Amino acid sequence: MKPYARILESIDREFAQALSEFRSDAIFSSSQTVYTDEEKRRIHFRWMRIVRPFRAMRQILRGTYWRSFFLRGNKNVFVIKYAATITYYNMVYELQKSFGPHEEFIRQYLDDTFSENYSTLARYMYRVRFYSTILYPQEYFLSLKSEVHPSLLPIFSRPDRAAGDAEKRFAHDRINIWYYIRYRLSLIYTWLSKHG
Repeated sequence: MKPYARILESIDREFAQALSEFRSDAIFSSSQTVYTDEEKRRIHFRWMRIVRPFRAMRQILRGTYWRSFFLRGNKNVFVIKYAATITYYNMVYELQKSFGPHEEFIRQYLDDTFSENYSTLARYMYRVRFYSTILYPQEYFLSLKSEVHPSLLPIFSRPDRAAGDAEKRFAHDRINIWYYIRYRLSLIYTWLSKHG
């Protein structure tokens, strides 16, 4: 078995470093709502580093989905999938929280510039297999500690990164859905302005 506990921790560490660099950008210490080309270039550069850990996490999630499909009842696979799903969710949530008053600009800039943008990262969560995992209670996940492979035990020492908080999740979902609707409405308005 792959050392999934170490892999997840490594991805989480890479994301924390990339997010720290992203948050340290001078744009977040300013209340300006007009953005220079230099600021956009910096956001562009920092975004490339943010996306890398998300790609690695999606690869794990896709791999565990097929393994759990063919090996029903495998508790090792469930623990890996559950921890990866919750960690992915927390990564999206922390990224969104870092936007502050610049959220509308950053979301729209990323949507217009990158095929792999904040919206695509967040929408990855709105899948049946994602929700079918995240809805399991934290207590069930923690109860499996004595029944899984020893290499997975470090996952249970990080319950804040590997177990769900339903209240936080639903609040975050509302934010994403609202911004998605606003963005789509703005595209319709722009198209009507050009062709009206």
